[in-house]
Amino acid sequence: MASFRPAPTRIFAVVDVFDALVSARPYKAAISPSEALAILEREAMQHFDADVVNAFNRIALSLHGEVARATEADLHRAIRPLWLRCFKKETAPQEPFRKSITR
Repeated sequence: MASFRPAPTRIFAVVDVFDALVSARPYKAAISPSEALAILEREAMQHFDADVVNAFNRIALSLHGEVARATEADLHRAIRPLWLRCFKKETAPQEPFRKSITR
């Protein structure tokens, strides 16, 4: 993978594919997080930054477990400070995401 891509882009590519693989969709069943990581490892260097895949591999299973156990309100509380820091806006969603997205 070309190293000229910005780091956030390379990170998002890995995380987005992992999420797509472990999430059920109307057209496919979810696979296990371990299977998803194996696919990412096989595709490292061809489609993904190998350093990002290696770093993600160290935290993916525990992070996936934490997120899977969290309530929507827990996730909102965890993400709000990051939203404010990254976007420097007080307009971070005040309510659970699903409600704010579907309006």
